Amino acid sequence: MKRAAELQVQEGGGERALSLEELEEVAGELGISSALVRRAASDVAVRPDRDDSTFWLGGATAVLFETAVAGSVDDETMTAMVEVLRRYMGDPGTLEQQGSTRVWSPRDSSRRVFLTVVERADSTTLRLEERMPMDAQSTVGGTAFAGSFGGFLGILPLKVLVGKAAALAALGPLVVVGGTAGWLVGRAWWKRRSGGRERALREMFAQLVEIASASASAD
Repeated sequence: MKRAAELQVQEGGGERALSLEELEEVAGELGISSALVRRAASDVAVRPDRDDSTFWLGGATAVLFETAVAGSVDDETMTAMVEVLRRYMGDPGTLEQQGSTRVWSPRDSSRRVFLTVVERADSTTLRLEERMPMDAQSTVGGTAFAGSFGGFLGILPLKVLVGKAAALAALGPLVVVGGTAGWLVGRAWWKRRSGGRERALREMFAQLVEIASASASAD
């Protein structure tokens, strides 16, 4: 559908985005469930906002997904969304409300995941984010320290082989090499961990958007 619209623009037919209702109508003629259309639309619309500024950590220290859905989120819909969060996080969490804003956060989990639901005049903004700077620093810093300490311990067998003076001269390079190796391992490890968390967060957010969108469509 997107490619056909692009060709229409190229041929001078003008450009107009299809609404979600129009997409559901076309998909229905093709035998595709409207629920799947809503989920696909949320997957396409959502783009993660990452904090990739710290190169030495290798991965994101924060990930945020945000989108707006039509209508409001009632208590029943909010309960269904909270159940998704509880299932993914394995934590009952707490839900707080201040004015038109509701925020869910874990109660006991070490992960700092927050769902913020903000009601507006004719739409609701959903924001799911995870902040993980301490996790990143402890992962990379821990492996770098372990590598440095391993390099330091390497002086013991070296002392036996080449003597004390030569071993002491090699101490600095051993620590540097060990620390660098540990940093590289930690950086790769955190890149993998943060990527996995981002994928899980994306999947969770897609389900939340689907629930909220389905409620708005029903209204």
